[in-house]
Amino acid sequence: MNDLSDPGTPIVATATLVDGLVLALSAFSHSMNYRSAVVHGVILPITSEEEKNIAFQKVVEGIAPGRWENSRQPNEEEQQGTGILRVKIETASAKVRTGPAKDSEKAGNPDVADKELVSKTWTGVIPLRTVPGVPEPSSYSVIPTPPHVSALAAAPHGV
Repeated sequence: MNDLSDPGTPIVATATLVDGLVLALSAFSHSMNYRSAVVHGVILPITSEEEKNIAFQKVVEGIAPGRWENSRQPNEEEQQGTGILRVKIETASAKVRTGPAKDSEKAGNPDVADKELVSKTWTGVIPLRTVPGVPEPSSYSVIPTPPHVSALAAAPHGV
């Protein structure tokens, strides 16, 4: 078995976000709306301390803009204890499901034509979102919430 520090080691990465619960007339037709991706590639390890530091900064700033300059940067022990990988993507695929239950789209679906069933069964989509909440300071935090944290928490968008 290859080590993750071996250049050229094959790797697969996947990610999925669930965007909604799809409730249908039939329990069998319940589903989820989602976005997913799969990436196949090979590992290109980052070993230079300078490149590692740049990668750490990009990760932190990607999660919480302004945080890199407002926190302690990784020390030598943390940098040496963390592996950072670059992936050369060879193939990738994505899949998305949106919209209502598929049972509503089938021509001549007997469930949709069943007035009694339709009159007592709610159908539709329950959207799901991940959104920032109100910042909760740690027990040892002694400063007020800084602007870069408040801005992130106030972001109107969700994932």
